[in-house]
Amino acid sequence: MPAAGLWTYFTNDTCRPTSNPTDTCTLGYYPVLVIMAKTADHIKAGIQFANRNNLRLIMRNTGHDFLGRSVGWGALAINTHSFQSVNLTKNWSGAGRYTGSAITVGAGVQAGAALKMLNAQSPPGIVVTGECATVGGFLADTALEFDVVTAGGSYATANANKNSDPFWALRGGGPASFAVIVSASYKTFTDLPSSGTMLNINTTHTTNYPQLRQAVSTPGTED
Repeated sequence: MPAAGLWTYFTNDTCRPTSNPTDTCTLGYYPVLVIMAKTADHIKAGIQFANRNNLRLIMRNTGHDFLGRSVGWGALAINTHSFQSVNLTKNWSGAGRYTGSAITVGAGVQAGAALKMLNAQSPPGIVVTGECATVGGFLADTALEFDVVTAGGSYATANANKNSDPFWALRGGGPASFAVIVSASYKTFTDLPSSGTMLNINTTHTTNYPQLRQAVSTPGTED
């Protein structure tokens, strides 16, 4: 469903087969109108329509928002998942002092697709995305430029030199706050091999905890 959310609590979570089979079954707290945007003009038209008709407007790509901002009962939703363009450059020539490699992705491109394309390069590249395991990452710190549609329905580019205040805000103000992002450019880096080790110890013998701490903190040796 083009307006379905990942976090079902905010959509009323009705009609579950494991819940009361005699309970009321409704559509849930979903938008009543959805625009499956294919171009920036579609986004612009949707914003202008919402302004004219005093509609709540929400943006949605995948629905991954645990605060429920990608769903909204009675709203007009603009779905940007069709914006799948990906462009790579070895020497960024846009705004700012950065001149290294970069990637420009459409609003619908997910992290896995971008990482897969970068990994296929020679040498393999990487963009700092973050993952659900840690719910984090420093992608906002690597942003170089955003192409957006403003709340007034006009096109704009935000970077370090042009519209610098919105550029600063878009890098950390949360989703659906300042403008609709059509595409974004980020720094990329050469991928480096790495490895790690995880040790899990389950024990009820808490009296041995000092010995465990000593063993863990003892520097390793190489033969």
